[in-house]
Amino acid sequence: MSIQDTDIQHLVIEARKIVNEELTDLSGLNKLLSRQTLLPFADWMDKSYTRVCLHEDEEFELVLICWQPMAKTVIHNHNKQNCWVFCFDSNFEETIFCEKGQEKLKIKQIEKGGITFMTEGNNCHTLQNKSTSQALSLHLYNRPIKTCGIVKPSSESVHLEKAVLEYDAVLP
Repeated sequence: MSIQDTDIQHLVIEARKIVNEELTDLSGLNKLLSRQTLLPFADWMDKSYTRVCLHEDEEFELVLICWQPMAKTVIHNHNKQNCWVFCFDSNFEETIFCEKGQEKLKIKQIEKGGITFMTEGNNCHTLQNKSTSQALSLHLYNRPIKTCGIVKPSSESVHLEKAVLEYDAVLP
């Protein structure tokens, strides 16, 4: 077994504890995170960000997101799933919106090494890498998310549209 396989196994063990016990102390997982640990699994494609599945089972999924400089997600929800985001590689900005995505509720600055936790029902949010360099973040969802709602503005209103989520890469 390689060092990289062992690193992922440790991340999965700690992630399972967080999800099963609904932990708020995330230090066990956070201390395992570093650019050096996750860089072998990173995959930057020619788009804003790349989703790499590190682990998925019926309980949770662990997704590494590889961000281009200043990249930003569309406004989306997590289909009523909890989400922990570990921003260990860059400063990020999270904007939280109401459930239908029309109204901003708050803007959070997440410093390098910070964690954000989305549990606010089915509110929408957007996340942005605030760095002029490529960055990595680790996302833990308490169940795999196969679809989500994304905000689609039109000339008359703002509405949520169902989107099917896919990984750009999957760890073997």
